Amino acid sequence: MVMLFCIGISSTVRSQWVQTNGPNGGPIWCLAVSGTNLFAGTDSLGAFRSADSGSSWAPVDFGSDVASVNAFARDDSSFYAWTGERSLYYSADDGQHWHLVDTALCGNWYPARTPLFLHGGSLFANRSVGGSLSAGAVYRSIDHGATWVSVLPGLLANTYAVQDSVLLVAGQDAVPPLYFHLYRSSDNGLHWATIGGVFQYGGLEFAVHDGLLFSGGFGISRSSDHGVSWMSAQEGYGTFEVSCFAEAGGSLFAGTWTSGVYVSTDDGVRWIPVNEGLNVRTVTSLAVSGTNLFAGTFSNGVWRRPLSEFVTSVGRISADMPARFTLEQNYPNPFNPTTTIRYALPQRASVSLIVYNTLGQQVATLVNDNQDVGYHEVRFNGSNLSSGVYFYRLQAGAFVEAKKFVLVR
Repeated sequence: MVMLFCIGISSTVRSQWVQTNGPNGGPIWCLAVSGTNLFAGTDSLGAFRSADSGSSWAPVDFGSDVASVNAFARDDSSFYAWTGERSLYYSADDGQHWHLVDTALCGNWYPARTPLFLHGGSLFANRSVGGSLSAGAVYRSIDHGATWVSVLPGLLANTYAVQDSVLLVAGQDAVPPLYFHLYRSSDNGLHWATIGGVFQYGGLEFAVHDGLLFSGGFGISRSSDHGVSWMSAQEGYGTFEVSCFAEAGGSLFAGTWTSGVYVSTDDGVRWIPVNEGLNVRTVTSLAVSGTNLFAGTFSNGVWRRPLSEFVTSVGRISADMPARFTLEQNYPNPFNPTTTIRYALPQRASVSLIVYNTLGQQVATLVNDNQDVGYHEVRFNGSNLSSGVYFYRLQAGAFVEAKKFVLVR
């Protein structure tokens, strides 16, 4: 622990972010990578392309006036750009030439929340033919946006992901009360099934890393079963709002709206900030191109940092051991009927983790065993209990701590 920490703060390590030479003049809403080309969509200046890792940028010609570019989606043969408030452009030659194919797209509550997703030859986007958000829905196109079919009526998507060939989408109702929902499809969007009721685990951004599904909202959660069950994955991250994810090798990166960039090298068990040299902390987009990680920011262009420098300054935090006993707040809280409790042991100890009601009566024993050094988590199922306030108490050697949680049935 001490050695890794000292390496991370040593003055001999010069790892830091460097600002590229553009684009300047407003927020960078999105980044996309095509071969050695990096594309950046801006709020008011259209899009730009760089073939030299941001040393120079050239404007992208859409064939007509385009001010804002809010989202990109691409695969080996197709490239799409969501421009303005409602327009969709398509390129068949990797962004050299563009064609306007649709003018009925609709965002939800913020330009950066305009998901455009391409998978298996199908393009997914929010559309509203009548122009009203209340009539919005998730649509699917298999002919480059020429024709569309509504596949999730009444839902405005926030984010998509594919985990083990299962397509997942998280979104919110098009009309109040604007609850979040999670759907999945095993046939590339032809048929969908909802997962549970209201989705409580972020649902603003998705990432798939090392076979795990990560959901970002105000904090980060992860799932290994296509979103059926979730556990907290935010130690060291806190409850910052996630703006974007990116992955490279064994590292998963999270951009935030207020606190820069974080990285995890142990599948989201722990996160640490990596903001050296980054003088703006509102990160709107992340992309990996070649040997660099790029960050689009809200007010200061695109920034670059070599991926090798993250390894140098961060180390493999999966090998890190806790420095002290800790008991975390359960997540989610309130819960119905399951929640996850995490705690850390800096040394081997006799551990008991017990749940009590407000009368001090023991209602569940979750752990009663000797446990090794490390980070531990326990899943608690309160399906046999009534709604109300409960307490969970951890005793590990001489360490004792209790926290309150709420079961809502």
